[in-house]
Amino acid sequence: MVIKQAFRWGGILTGITYFLFGVSILLFCGMIHFFLASRRPGVYPPRNILKKRSATLAIGGTFFLMLGTLFYSLIKALFVIFVSISSEIANKTRS
Repeated sequence: MVIKQAFRWGGILTGITYFLFGVSILLFCGMIHFFLASRRPGVYPPRNILKKRSATLAIGGTFFLMLGTLFYSLIKALFVIFVSISSEIANKTRS
């Protein structure tokens, strides 16, 4: 029962982690797009607005990357805990 719940929660957390990393990648792609657009001559909106957008997307991308890394660490920790619990249960049933 414990193992089944562990895999269920692990699947949910894995999906959340993939979502967070995906959002982070999209924000970094947007940052690169606006940064390169600010380097082109004769571009509208003005360069300072494009640089602000680029900086905002970089901050958001960094935030989601750190959040995704936190969830990934949580998944690994939960996996180690549940494996140790299941091995203890298996050892008790054998004896």
